[in-house]
Amino acid sequence: MTKETEDNNPKVNDYPTPDSTPKSTPPFIQIFCQTSGKNTRFAPGTKAGFALTFMNNKLIQIQTKTRTHLPFSSHIESVKDGEEPIVFGPTATLVDFGHGWKLMSVSDKKEIDKGLFGHSDLKNTTSTQEISFVYLGKILVSFVLIFLFGALCTLFLENLPQLILYIGQLT
Repeated sequence: MTKETEDNNPKVNDYPTPDSTPKSTPPFIQIFCQTSGKNTRFAPGTKAGFALTFMNNKLIQIQTKTRTHLPFSSHIESVKDGEEPIVFGPTATLVDFGHGWKLMSVSDKKEIDKGLFGHSDLKNTTSTQEISFVYLGKILVSFVLIFLFGALCTLFLENLPQLILYIGQLT
């Protein structure tokens, strides 16, 4: 393309490119984990799948120490106010798009709706449910009904030959 035709063609897109980043960017990629509220740094060229696995493993460590439920991150996005987020697939290389763009891990929508999303909104959800007498009663009744059904089946099968002979005599 000549210089003249480049000027006449409108820009097809105005999307950020890695080339548009300022030259003073740090020699690492920083991702903000919304679940833990912490930043994690990775070397340039890191794949999104590795970063996601690494960050989710950190969440597992936090869960075992604090005995709380933290939602795992499902993917990594680059976000900027007023712009559509850029989603990184598992094999995509992480890229810093420059001023105003922030890399962050995102949890599944279902987890967000539960209110477990974000560092300040973490809830202690240890499972210490008590076993009630109603629950134990339901289990006991179900066992009695199962054994009763088994006894009826056994009784029917023991008397089946006599029933067949009786029906045979009627015809």
